[in-house]
Amino acid sequence: MEDQVARQKKEKIRKIVIAFSVYSFGYFLNIGSYLAITGLQSSVNIEASIGTISLGIAYVVSFLTALLLTPSVIRKFGCKYAFLIGEIAHLLYIVANFYPVKYVMIISGVIVGVGEGMIWTTVPVFSTFFGIQHGSHGSKHRSEYIRKYAGIFFGVYFAGQIFGSAMTYAILHKGETHSTPQNDMLIQAYSTWATETNLSYATNDTLRNVTYVTSTMNSKPIANMTLGSDEPELYRYCGANDCQNPEITQSNLHNYVPADKLHLNILLSVFTCLCVIGIFLHICYLPVAKPETNDWLPEENANIIDSKSEIEKHKDHSVKATLIAIFKHSTNFMQILLLPALLYHGLMYGFYLGELVRAYTSCILGVEHVGLSLVAISISSAISSVLSGKLIGLLGRNITIAILLVGETLAYVFCLLWRPNEDSKSLVYAIFVVFGVTYSCWKMCIISMYTDYFPKNQEIAYTVWSIWILIGIAISFVWSPLLCVRAKLYVHCVVLLLSVSCYGVAEFFYKSNYQSRELNIEVEPDEKQLFQEKDEQ
Repeated sequence: MEDQVARQKKEKIRKIVIAFSVYSFGYFLNIGSYLAITGLQSSVNIEASIGTISLGIAYVVSFLTALLLTPSVIRKFGCKYAFLIGEIAHLLYIVANFYPVKYVMIISGVIVGVGEGMIWTTVPVFSTFFGIQHGSHGSKHRSEYIRKYAGIFFGVYFAGQIFGSAMTYAILHKGETHSTPQNDMLIQAYSTWATETNLSYATNDTLRNVTYVTSTMNSKPIANMTLGSDEPELYRYCGANDCQNPEITQSNLHNYVPADKLHLNILLSVFTCLCVIGIFLHICYLPVAKPETNDWLPEENANIIDSKSEIEKHKDHSVKATLIAIFKHSTNFMQILLLPALLYHGLMYGFYLGELVRAYTSCILGVEHVGLSLVAISISSAISSVLSGKLIGLLGRNITIAILLVGETLAYVFCLLWRPNEDSKSLVYAIFVVFGVTYSCWKMCIISMYTDYFPKNQEIAYTVWSIWILIGIAISFVWSPLLCVRAKLYVHCVVLLLSVSCYGVAEFFYKSNYQSRELNIEVEPDEKQLFQEKDEQ
């Protein structure tokens, strides 16, 4: 009898693992393609900053969607359909890049914004869903399985970005080797200028770092930076000094936009096909995963299932009720203390997609190397995502965040002070590796905070989570053409310090009240009575 029960549990766990694997693989294809394209926006669509403007619009719309629409969709239809909306929006944004004019990119930005508002809320809910499913049949506490699935999933997330970025590098780098009339003319003009100035070396790689001021394509190029003895001048407007000056951008457009459009279109076609495959898998095999339904409860709690299902049927899913619930949760003291960390996490995401790839990769190495830079940040993030959950369990969340504070502060100081040159420009990849590690560690720390601080009403808690992360991302893309990278680095340092300070206060209150009461925005009457009975025992 016991053997039969054990076999049944193993079979159920096997089905859970298979369902999670299909979910992860489909997301791997979709998010890898989408992130690779968004990583190129600040470069390939740099003219008039239309790329970052479209992403800024997308994340403003995402915030509004997460606030007004997503919780109702999840409550009524489940996470599956909200997730599919997001994936279809990703597909449409990729297709829009075949014709990246202003009105097309703005419309696609609005559409993908709706999708992002859905996905950013459903992702942590799905990780929690599979963790609870496994915990109901496993030997460990469900929180351990939740951390396990969250860590694996975000590892898949960054693995998808590795795959998409590697595809970007392979295809665009191949296109770089194909000569074009414009490149031939620039090389010939540069060689003539180098000969006239007795410059001993004149290579295509050096050409990339020279700023030309021309009135027409037939004008004689004039170098406005000193070469040779003062090599750092080649990168005067890169890194922390990048301010997206229109004149400088236009004169160095070949750094940001691939000369061979054919290879860019091939890349877009490949990503379109991958997205379609991922969407098909999720339509066929992804579970609905409604929060707080029967699927979230162990079988031995069958006496509770029926009452919870009846309560679910009578819950108010209107926009008004959702807004009230979000407002109540947002005014919770613990949630207020976590807002700086959520905002900072969003700023980090927008920073490495919008600023690092443009100011450090495209400006210094060229747009063809954006994919390789994103591979570096993705590999470090994937490894860190899998290991950070174990690190938090080993060292504790407090020590982990203290290490993050020191590491990120040093990284920002380096970005502020570094003056790249021909010998040290490969350090661009080291910058991406460091930010990849810290970004995924912060993500796992925030998931750990939410698991401890808000164990109930998760669709509302995660909605508030996604809202503030989306606000941070939107701010990052909206101010991208308005502020120099140096100013953004200073802002990041301030918000980082504020985030860690507020977390310290939140953790103090959580530890102080953990034994006496449940820290949540609301506790239903029957649950409150259950807690009181446990305390009396």
